[in-house]
Order: sequence, then C-alpha cells, then structure tokens
Amino acid sequence: MPGMGPNARFALLGVLFIIFLATTGGGYLFLIERNELTSQNQALTRDLGQLTEAKQALELDREKLSSDLNQKAAEYTTLYQEFSSVVQDRDVLGLQLEALSRKNELLTQKLEDVERELAKAREAMARSLEKAEAGEAVHLPPIVVHAGAPSEQPGAVPAAVGASASAAAEPKSARIITVNNKHRFVVINAGKREGIFEGMQFSILDDRKGVIGRAEAAEVRDKVSALSILQLARKKKVREGFTVVQEL
Repeated sequence: MPGMGPNARFALLGVLFIIFLATTGGGYLFLIERNELTSQNQALTRDLGQLTEAKQALELDREKLSSDLNQKAAEYTTLYQEFSSVVQDRDVLGLQLEALSRKNELLTQKLEDVERELAKAREAMARSLEKAEAGEAVHLPPIVVHAGAPSEQPGAVPAAVGASASAAAEPKSARIITVNNKHRFVVINAGKREGIFEGMQFSILDDRKGVIGRAEAAEVRDKVSALSILQLARKKKVREGFTVVQEL
C-alpha cells in the first residue's frame, strides 16, 4: 500500500489474515454445530414419535384394563347376588328343616299314640272275644244266608243286600254281639267254624235302615270273630243285634 512502510504492510496483512481465518473458521464451526443440532433434532423427533406410540399403547392398555376391571366388577356383583341368594335359600331351607323336624316329632308322637291305642284296641278286642267265647256276651245264633231262600232263616238279610241267586258262593252272615265304639270294632257270633277268616269284608246292616257301614275281620276264633269298622254312615251307630253280611 502506498505510503506505508514494509512493517506496516506486514502488520496489516497479518490482521487481514487473522480476520480471514476467524471468518472462515467460524463459518465452519457454525456448519458443524448446525449439523449436530439437526442430528439432535432428528433424534428428538424419533424419540418423540416412539414416546407417542408408547403413550398410545399405554392408553390402549389402560382402556383394556378398565374394561377388564368393569367386567370383573360385574362378575363380582353377579357372584355376590348369587351368594346372597344361596344364603337366603340356606336360611329358608333351615327354617323348613326345623319345621319338618317339629312335624316329624309330632307325627312320631301321634304314631306312638296310635300304636298305644291300637295295642289297647287289640287288648280290648281280645278281652271281648274271650268274653264272647266264655258266653258272657249276649248269645245270638249265627245267621247263614242261603241264596234264593232268605225268608227261611230267622233274621235273614233281603236279597237286595245279600247274595244274588246267581252267585257262585253263599255269603257268610252273623249277628253283632258286642260293640266297642271307642276302638271301633264289633264282635260277631261266627268264627272259623262258620268259615270266617281274617281280612274277610262285611257290610253292616241295620235291619230297619239297611247298610250303614263296612267292616273287616281282624281276629278270628273258632266261634266268634272281631271285625274292625272301616266305614260308617254319618250319624249312624252300630248296635248289638245288627247283622253283618259278607261282601262278595
């Protein structure tokens, strides 16, 4: 440069060179830093995308867990209701069992009472049969109905209530000599000798009013039998002297 000495020009060139180096070096560093920042930005963008996907997956998992939780809650509610129903049924069954147990006790007591009454009835029946056999009861001759000739026998039963003429076997017939209303049996003046057997069915006849009931041979001796009264017409009473006729 004109007017400058060699030292000045050298110094100026040095300054210019330093400025050139600073300028070109700074731009290079800027480019390097910008590239690094761009790389970091891309990495952050990728990380953000991955985090977004992870967040969406977590949201789906949360929704699924929420649905499962609601389903389990519904199942729990159903199970609890069923359990409550079972408990109620158990309580009801317990009450029913207690009622049945009490009823069973009452029935057992009644059965024992019936058995005692039956034993008493058998004892009374045996005593009545013994008295009848011993001749202490009123003695009436046994009646045997002959088919087709009812008027030939004393106290014969009319054909309307006895056997028909076409019957293959003649019905057995007898008179009631003892009545036990308490234990519902009668004693008749006919037994094994006249062909009476246990289980034989009879109609009970009032000679004035006709059939008033039914009876069954419960115990049979040689000359007398005890009949259990099975049925009796309403407001009717069995009396000594009534007739019984075998049902064929």
